Amino acid sequence: MKIVSLDPGGTTGYATFDSETQTWGLGEVKTDSGEHNAALLISAEYIGVVKLFCIMNRTKLIMSNRSNKDVTYLRGAELKRFGVWSGSKHARDAARHLLHYRIFIKDEKELLNVWRDNGARPS
Repeated sequence: MKIVSLDPGGTTGYATFDSETQTWGLGEVKTDSGEHNAALLISAEYIGVVKLFCIMNRTKLIMSNRSNKDVTYLRGAELKRFGVWSGSKHARDAARHLLHYRIFIKDEKELLNVWRDNGARPS
């Protein structure tokens, strides 16, 4: 199963986790005149596109209106321990949301051992 987290905005960060291969993906889509100028969309439009994609592909959609302030316990050092550090602030924000989802919604509490295991990298 692949989990995708989006942090929509002028620059939209994304994070993916594939539970079969235990791999992460991080990146961003810029909607300004940057090199990633895929489409000029605002946050609400991104959400609509994702909803439509899920309907068309019979994919379960779980949405969170969680503010970035709610996941600040996952600071840069913690993201590095998890192995999901990115140079992009927006990708890091998306990774924070995805980790929060895995730990507290999917109940993968074993991921909390990262804080206790001297930076051991969880899957």
